[in-house]
Amino acid sequence: MAHYTPKEENPAGRLWHLLDRAKRYSGETTYTQLPKAFGIQGNDPTALLRALLSCVEALEDIENRIKRITTTDPELFLYPIPHLREGFLRAANNSNFDQWKAAYLQPDYLNPLMFCAKEIAQRYPEQDVPKEQIEAFLKRVEDFESSLKSSTLEDSLKNRILECLEEIRQALTTYRIRGAYALTKALSLTFGEKLLHGGEFEEAKLGANKEIVQDFDKLVYGYFAMILLATESQKLLPQKYPFPLDDGAR
Repeated sequence: MAHYTPKEENPAGRLWHLLDRAKRYSGETTYTQLPKAFGIQGNDPTALLRALLSCVEALEDIENRIKRITTTDPELFLYPIPHLREGFLRAANNSNFDQWKAAYLQPDYLNPLMFCAKEIAQRYPEQDVPKEQIEAFLKRVEDFESSLKSSTLEDSLKNRILECLEEIRQALTTYRIRGAYALTKALSLTFGEKLLHGGEFEEAKLGANKEIVQDFDKLVYGYFAMILLATESQKLLPQKYPFPLDDGAR
């Protein structure tokens, strides 16, 4: 009988595959072995700590979704979540890897992630965003950020936009673990800022920094289009935008 494995199409499936990869390694410490499972190149403790934090956040994403969608007792799916959360936090202390693996990578703790992945996939389908597209959009964010910082845009609005860019950057950086859920949270924050401070944005479009604000609009709506594709919501895409959504828009 073929061994079932979940697809890497939501945080539960991605975490299952990540931890399953970690089971292949032995010896040394969590700082030397877990980067291999995460695909982190070189000796970069900071990158590992960020990845571990993303895993803890992914567990919260999984827990919230399962509690919303399951018609049965959610604890049937979620009982290992506190234990896995503890495991990721202990890994941040550069623990003995074999002891860590024995304590946290047992089937009783990993198998429920497969059921969570299946439940979430049925309710929140995702389409994978290629790594190249994520990297290209990160580059676009960095390029726009450089232009923004060198502009004469009023400081309060500039800082609001910089905060939005950081949220988008973090969501893109953690996409391989947290998936589209993190992307949508960053989008919600960004749209919220644009709505709450709409007067400032509109006023800036009438001044010397008109192009900067327009470029921010282009970047946000390009990001929005990426999310609609990732969440298989293409039908929500407008037939025509007031500007292109790719890099040529800038």
